Amino acid sequence: RKNEPYRTSNLVQKTTAPLLTPTECKALIDSAELIGATNGWKSRYTLRETQSELHIIDLPPRTQDIVLNALPTLCSTISSQFAVSAESLLVYNALLIRYDPVTEM
Repeated sequence: RKNEPYRTSNLVQKTTAPLLTPTECKALIDSAELIGATNGWKSRYTLRETQSELHIIDLPPRTQDIVLNALPTLCSTISSQFAVSAESLLVYNALLIRYDPVTEM
């Protein structure tokens, strides 16, 4: 195990249940697309031309609430994969990443 003390060194974890409902996903996407169309999409953290991101804090408060309400489930999911308690996790600089799955393939 190369990533001690964590249980895994995998950077991507697959879940077996959705973290957000389809309605919540659509609200996030619609809000992000509106902000991106208004302010432009940027790519500071994602280093591929086919990806861009938007900071969650830049979304309207009602849309931010979707992410905030999902945090307990997200933290619980993360803690089940790594040797950390859900209560010890913090979110820093959360991003909504936009990408084209067809181009990424």
